[in-house]
Amino acid sequence: MNNGFVPTRRNNSERIMVNVETNLYRFGRVSYNQVREFINEIDKAGTVTSAQALLLLRSLGSSLFDEHPKFRSETTLKIWDKFQDYGLQFDITHYNAILRNHLQNKHSFEPSEFLAVMEKNQIEPNRVTYQNLISQYCEMGDIEGASKILEHMKSSDLPIGEQVFNSLITGHFRAGDPESAKEILNVMKTAGLEPSCDTYVALACGYIEQGQGEHVEKLLQEAENDGILVRPFVLLKLVFEMAQHNQQEMASKLIPKLSSFRSWNQDAISWINQLICFGHDQIAFEVFTVMPKPLQKDDNELQLGRFFIRALVKSEVSVDKLCEYVNRMRNEGWNKDDLCFPTQMAYIYNKTDFALELISRMAAENIPVRKHFFWPAFCQFSESNNKQG
Repeated sequence: MNNGFVPTRRNNSERIMVNVETNLYRFGRVSYNQVREFINEIDKAGTVTSAQALLLLRSLGSSLFDEHPKFRSETTLKIWDKFQDYGLQFDITHYNAILRNHLQNKHSFEPSEFLAVMEKNQIEPNRVTYQNLISQYCEMGDIEGASKILEHMKSSDLPIGEQVFNSLITGHFRAGDPESAKEILNVMKTAGLEPSCDTYVALACGYIEQGQGEHVEKLLQEAENDGILVRPFVLLKLVFEMAQHNQQEMASKLIPKLSSFRSWNQDAISWINQLICFGHDQIAFEVFTVMPKPLQKDDNELQLGRFFIRALVKSEVSVDKLCEYVNRMRNEGWNKDDLCFPTQMAYIYNKTDFALELISRMAAENIPVRKHFFWPAFCQFSESNNKQG
């Protein structure tokens, strides 16, 4: 009996779940440290509930802002196997959750094989399942496969929602048929559906993939003319897609539009992390420069942009590039950090060699190097049995 003073494992597990859910609700994102704590708690218990599994699958999608999609997918597959080992009874909600996870992480899979696994496990697909499978076929540019699922939905009297039409826009672009993609707008209106912001985003992303980013400005104007509010999250997504498809100049022209909005920093942090994950640190920094900056009365407490430096360290950009950003931030008066902060982050991320590179640069730049800077390196090399290190 703990008399309420010593937290039980159940209480700790509930606390972790509440923290993750709160972050997802308030900020739309969760960090890997929180997810790892969640996973460790499940491992300690040696069991997993249906609710825990669903929350974890959700947390390993695009909400996990500080990790590369490939890592998120690999972790998801390991977790799914672990759920099976713990004897979790999967139902349709779990299959729909991992489907959504795969789509968010751009994980390659065959929809027909996924359906076969569900059939083998006697799980009946529902409308959400079919919508997500259509999305995957369209991601692959397989309009024929998507059409078969669509016909099945119609014959089963399942409602065809906006998500399906938006997916078909992507599918036609991937199949090299932009005219059919744009025609989907008329098909939607005929079906009694008005195009939403997501519809215009699908069109814009399609043109960006085709190397025709110049269409984006016109589409954004059309959306506004239709009374659709284009929020900062949408602009950030388009900036990311432009960077991904070697249209950095277009991205740079779009970024200033963000400065007219307020309260978009949480979205910016997520997209900046992803830009850095994929090597687009210059575009990420351009986004950072237009983010609303809070007033800080005490100059000694300036710490703006530390999330940016953490992301650079985690992605192990070159020391030269990291130094450039640290110096630019300090010169702009956003923070007072020197290389001590990224060195500390390198140790936290267990990037010992990178930390030592930074210490060498500190010495070269006449930044005082203390003996205690090296203790984490000794500890980490010892733990990894790296005697040479």
